[in-house]
Amino acid sequence: MIEVFLKIGFDGGYGNTKLISSTGRRIEVPSVVGAGFKRSYGDIFGKRKGLEIDNLHACVDGEDYFIGALALKESRTPSAAFAENKINHPNTKALIASLTALAMEKEKENIIIVASLPFVEYKNQKREFKEYLNNFEAKVILYDGEKEIKRHVFFRYAGVAPQAAAAIYYLPEVYKEILNEEDITIAVIDIGMKTLDVVVVEIADDIQIIESMSFGFHTGISLLHDYLQRAIQDTTDLSLNIPKLDAVLKKGGRWGSFDFSEAIEKGKKELAKMIIDEINEKWGQEQKYKVGKIFLIGGGGEYLYEELKNSKDLKFIKNHIELPAEPRFINARGCLVKAQEIEEIVLEQNVSYL
Repeated sequence: MIEVFLKIGFDGGYGNTKLISSTGRRIEVPSVVGAGFKRSYGDIFGKRKGLEIDNLHACVDGEDYFIGALALKESRTPSAAFAENKINHPNTKALIASLTALAMEKEKENIIIVASLPFVEYKNQKREFKEYLNNFEAKVILYDGEKEIKRHVFFRYAGVAPQAAAAIYYLPEVYKEILNEEDITIAVIDIGMKTLDVVVVEIADDIQIIESMSFGFHTGISLLHDYLQRAIQDTTDLSLNIPKLDAVLKKGGRWGSFDFSEAIEKGKKELAKMIIDEINEKWGQEQKYKVGKIFLIGGGGEYLYEELKNSKDLKFIKNHIELPAEPRFINARGCLVKAQEIEEIVLEQNVSYL
């Protein structure tokens, strides 16, 4: 009898966590978890809100949690998940368990998960994170109003992929004409909340990473937040938390009657300069002309697209810069492709995936 697997691509970021499943479920929530409690007054002003992305209340191994937007709104102790060491962060299990449970259609399912790690953390944390996922188990209750949805979350097989590199599992499916060229070299620039990864690969008969040209560092959209925060404090004496800063950022700097777009533009210029300076240092004069395409992904990819596309320092790119559709989800989509490859290995060879 052929086993049926639910495949999950999981991208846990400092800002938002993204999940895409083989059944088409697509989930994105702020990477925030807080202590939950039984709410009694949800229907005072009308119908009680059910199980939705912005109303995610879960009980994980007997502990109540509010996840994502609900944690920001209702929890007295909201805190970010996925610190530098994602495995030991106390919110990691609650977030992985809750979102996986939300993607499941039955109480128990055979699940293959591939999760991403920032490029700069992949080498040191890959083994530990994969072991963590292989040993993962949680009893979860999701609350849909008064209804309790029970899920037993565990993973039959697990894999770990570095961010930006994970995107390369998916991009050839979307850009076949570009990436089927003979011996093309491409770069993926992944700009997250607190990490920025640049991975360069050569695509010929197979895919080979060019390590000397690949790099990552601990900064990202948070740099734009820093510029925005200083401007808001100088004007109003108020200090906004990250979700509120992100809301102002998404509105182009508009906040009530204030306009902080100039601060955002300064932050974008500084972040673009950091990327270009590192590219100039890591990519030699001859090496850089090998690169035929740059793909810009992640939440920061959307913010920096115009800045980098119009940069004179990147004009050496033959086909210049591409912003794929839904750039925030590219890593999760790449992880899902990798999960499907693991399934093929398991079904064809009928052996444990190593």
